[in-house]
Amino acid sequence: ASVSHAFNAMSATLQDYMERAVRIEKLAVLGEFATGVAHEIRNPLAAIKTSVQALARREQEPRRLRLLADMDGEIDRLAGVVSDLVDFGRPRPPKRDFTPVREVFQRIVTMVETEAVSRGVQISWQGDTELALYVDRDQLLQIILNLTLNALHATPVGGAVVLRASLHAGMVALEVSDTGCGIAAELLDRVSDPFFTTKTKGVGLGLSISHQLCEMNGGRMSIDSGPGQGTVVRIVFPGETNQHADDPDY
Repeated sequence: ASVSHAFNAMSATLQDYMERAVRIEKLAVLGEFATGVAHEIRNPLAAIKTSVQALARREQEPRRLRLLADMDGEIDRLAGVVSDLVDFGRPRPPKRDFTPVREVFQRIVTMVETEAVSRGVQISWQGDTELALYVDRDQLLQIILNLTLNALHATPVGGAVVLRASLHAGMVALEVSDTGCGIAAELLDRVSDPFFTTKTKGVGLGLSISHQLCEMNGGRMSIDSGPGQGTVVRIVFPGETNQHADDPDY
């Protein structure tokens, strides 16, 4: 019985490693493609933006000025897409340091508060925010920001988005939950795939980038959702006591 139990545990672990290896290989191929596309787009886009701004400075007719302003805004939107492609294709290695959860939550709420108010959504944070992580601070901010913006966009007026921190068996769990429309069961396994999105705007890289950065920092991401039940995205990291995780002998 003990051997059978150990074998089953080993098989499950091996299956997990194999799935992660296949995912990493797919991401590597997509990353090369995304980086190449971004490189081809970035320079022409910068030249177009400069031309539009030069034309706008000389334009006097209000209608044409509005059109140029709209063009400038669309160029900025495309530049954001290009930045997402670069982040996905060539993520920098994490630079880990002690990162207090409270500071991360406070900064995220400050960054999205204006949009939350405009959407009529309440945003708050709770739980054990005295916890700390040994991760890349900027990458953790990017992860939580992506998840929070997704939650805001999925939540109707009068709803709420909550950031929560807790400690379980030495692991720090961070959650971003919303009272939005939820995700259908058949889509849950696909929502973190690159370029998959149910939105009318965007290229479907925000959640993929968050997943990628989470794993690079030694964490795991899971999603619990259902139609009409809201969504909870949970990311789990080793606590601050694992500060030697970068050591090759660890």
